[in-house]
Amino acid sequence: MAPQPAELLLNALSDDSENETPEKCRDRRRRRIQMRRLKYASAHVQQLQSRPNESQYLITNYVTSTIHRYASLPKQVDSSWTPLISARAATKKEVGVNPMPINGWISIQGFSDSMDDRVVVKEGFCRSDVFGGYPLHFFAVYDGHGGPHVSSLCKQMMHKIMAEELARLSIEKAPATSDAGSGGGSSLAERTKTGKVNRVGEEWEDLVRAALEKSFSRMDEVAMSTCACGKSGYLCGCQAQPMELSFVGSTAVVAILTPHHVVVANCGDSRAVLCRAGRPIPLSLDHKPERPDEQERIQAAGGKLVYQNGVRVYGILNMSRASGDNILKKVITSKPEISITERHSEDECLILATDGLWDVMSDALACEVASTCLRDGSSATATRSCYLDRADKTAGGEVLFPSKSAFAAAILCRLALGRGSCDNISVIVVDLKKHSGMY
Repeated sequence: MAPQPAELLLNALSDDSENETPEKCRDRRRRRIQMRRLKYASAHVQQLQSRPNESQYLITNYVTSTIHRYASLPKQVDSSWTPLISARAATKKEVGVNPMPINGWISIQGFSDSMDDRVVVKEGFCRSDVFGGYPLHFFAVYDGHGGPHVSSLCKQMMHKIMAEELARLSIEKAPATSDAGSGGGSSLAERTKTGKVNRVGEEWEDLVRAALEKSFSRMDEVAMSTCACGKSGYLCGCQAQPMELSFVGSTAVVAILTPHHVVVANCGDSRAVLCRAGRPIPLSLDHKPERPDEQERIQAAGGKLVYQNGVRVYGILNMSRASGDNILKKVITSKPEISITERHSEDECLILATDGLWDVMSDALACEVASTCLRDGSSATATRSCYLDRADKTAGGEVLFPSKSAFAAAILCRLALGRGSCDNISVIVVDLKKHSGMY
């Protein structure tokens, strides 16, 4: 009698089980992993082609595996460990004066107990006659301490407050100038559009500085008068205690990209660095208590510096400026330091990051890594990473990033983890290279 199909299947399974070896099991597992990754990459390529304006992509396999590689994590991984990588590319309609540059960012909790960092990227967040009425682009990282209350408020409101203050400059008239070509009392907007604002002097810079300082002051007032639940005042009835909120604050480094300048306002120890022709140009200085000028200011205000795991204000805060920190407001100011840097054709990229990166990495190294990532590979929006874990290389898989800027941000984050950073890490990389026809 001919064997039945069920018997043939049973015999085949028994033969396979007898010849089963660990090597065969590993080969089958690798093939399954490879097929899954091919399907994953194919799906993202279709997303990139069909939705060029999509702003967020989760690349969980890449950085999550990195975190597991450098330290043993709890079995239950909280959702805050999942890194968010984002990128934005300029579309054809935006080609013109000051288009939105290609950019990417990443923000991870790292090995900290909580996630207090916040990242904001806003395309065309406002227009101001001071800058010729062209759209301005907003980039910021906020590093909260004592909790995410103030950093979350900054993420929600800082760009809105700043847009209001810059918009008010639209009706301002620039002071009369002796420049014969300026037309005497002509508006600053008219001279900005004709390019004469670069020769007039520092009058427009003073207006911009005053607007940004007022923005930070307004943001600080909001941070000190708003509870974590979102209601105004500390006596709102929620479980948050006034004393707890008195120790909550946040750093802020903000970059505004104009057609001809990069305007940076910094308050705290986050940092902005411009890479120009392979050389790092710091656009901000860290506000640390050990800085001689900051130390003098704190002591003049009656504050005390205590060495406790580094120099700290009253032994509590390891920075000299921040938003919030109500209990230390006598000596901790929210007034930012502002730099206005003219853009050049040699500019490669702009890096904004929290101290989770800068504590373990120099400006020069960060610029070298970011510039290399932006130069390597094709100019396509999607970038395949060959910088993989050993297990990934064995399986022959690839990780797809939405842009080379996002790839650069992820590599900087990974390098910081490898160098022992134990803080939250947030990085923005903005590609400033001028492509033909875009400017």
